Amino acid sequence: MVGRPAYGYVVWQHGTPQTLHSLLEGGTPANAQAFSMPDWLRNRRTLLLEKLPGARPVTDAGPGPYPGDDATDGNSAAGTSPLEQPANVLALQRSSTGRQSLTFAAFRDEPKEDWQPAEVTKVGLDPGRLAPAEDVSGVIGVYIGLGRGQGLLPINHHPVTEIIGVATRRRLTVLEVQLPLPAPAVAYTDLQWARVQLGLEDGDIKRLTPLLDDIQNLTERASGQTRTGHQPSTTDGKPHPALVIGVQTVAESIPRILNPPAAINTGSAAEQTETVTGSAPLVLASDLDVVASSGIAKDESASAKTWRVMAICADWHAGVESEILGRLDPELCLAGLTAATLQGKAVLLLLGHQHGRHKHRASTTTDRDATGPARLTGNGPVYLDKWQSRLDLGVAERYPLLRVHMRTPDRPGATLEVLESLREALRESLGVPDWNVWYARVTVAHGNIAQIQLTVRLAIDPAMTTAVGKSISEWGLPEFSKIERQALAAAAGKLAAMKDPAGSSAPGLYAPEDTVISVGLVNTVDLDPPSGSPGQAAAANSAQ
Repeated sequence: MVGRPAYGYVVWQHGTPQTLHSLLEGGTPANAQAFSMPDWLRNRRTLLLEKLPGARPVTDAGPGPYPGDDATDGNSAAGTSPLEQPANVLALQRSSTGRQSLTFAAFRDEPKEDWQPAEVTKVGLDPGRLAPAEDVSGVIGVYIGLGRGQGLLPINHHPVTEIIGVATRRRLTVLEVQLPLPAPAVAYTDLQWARVQLGLEDGDIKRLTPLLDDIQNLTERASGQTRTGHQPSTTDGKPHPALVIGVQTVAESIPRILNPPAAINTGSAAEQTETVTGSAPLVLASDLDVVASSGIAKDESASAKTWRVMAICADWHAGVESEILGRLDPELCLAGLTAATLQGKAVLLLLGHQHGRHKHRASTTTDRDATGPARLTGNGPVYLDKWQSRLDLGVAERYPLLRVHMRTPDRPGATLEVLESLREALRESLGVPDWNVWYARVTVAHGNIAQIQLTVRLAIDPAMTTAVGKSISEWGLPEFSKIERQALAAAAGKLAAMKDPAGSSAPGLYAPEDTVISVGLVNTVDLDPPSGSPGQAAAANSAQ
């Protein structure tokens, strides 16, 4: 906010399993160990570190490993000194398939030269081009549902692209795009969902009515196509089901579906909730697998390089998302999309599919400079453009998903701290340390408050009995409250170790102030559960 440079990167993790933790450890500042200490401070540092139980003598190469480090766990914090400054994340966006992850990250300090968590491309950030996000006074969420297993729609005619185009015409800011997304209600779990969040400023209220009119026209057009039989077609010529669209104008509310299918609109409550067994059903990683839900597997080899992974980072201006999507190859079909505005950049992490492979079409839509990333004609750079097969992307297992929300004062290592603390709490409660961050969003609001959102994929059977004597699907408020307390306590202990390596002060003295951690399962809201059933309570704990 004061014009200080930041350092942005696009990181593609693929092949061998790699975690968000390893990415953040690799982002340790280059100058973290270049600090020149006075002799008296260096001597005191040596004495303090050698007093730590189990610590080996300090040498010129530095101390370590420290007690509690576990180099065998891929999610652990191995090798970071309490006196070494950890990565300070200013912004982060992460999206994943079964075996790959694509991440945009902006750090306050430049990482070490040997930082190689995977394939890394530097993104130029201009400190004078921060997008004005603080002026947003209201958020409109538009939910879009499409049938599963029916193929994919071309990106230029996809309803997500149409909604973004409507927002551009009405001069509204696109805050976020998520495809896929959990269904907004149990009755709609047979559809693949996306959400486009639009920001309203104080003077934009007059644009709300025209926006809703445009959305209503889109739903009526989709319904009309269904009645007349002229439905939009997929790439293989099969008719695509009509759109189901919902609008959410209050953050805490359930989206209102504008055009529910007749079977849901007229069906009884018993028919709508017949798959619910006493509580709001879990959302599994396999439910959000866009590759599997597309139905493409029926028509092509699993080793065919027909899937396109792209990371696009362009200088933000109003309507830039619509411009970028409109300039992509018209034969490319949209499978997955995560979009946000971070550090003055419109960041789009995209997964597309092109039937019959790309051949040489990519050269007509992108230009490649020998010294830089590929560039969309007339728009910002494409920092990653890879053709992958279904085998490369992997398959999402039937694993439960855990949502984590954290709010804490901005400080170096805040994101890494919550990962380590959560790992320890989950290991004690679940007894299974294998987990991975599937989705992540980190932003620093108002220059000093870090807001962290994670979707964690737990590698356990949902029906397996955990350390607390219940399957995870039976967990409730007591179990998650315990995890939250344990995570906060672990974070306090790590902060104490950083501030006082000798351990002379109690960890409680360094408990993070104004820090809140919220943990819960990702599940689907049951809008009409049987009277008095646990589903009514579980719905309050669901994640949209």
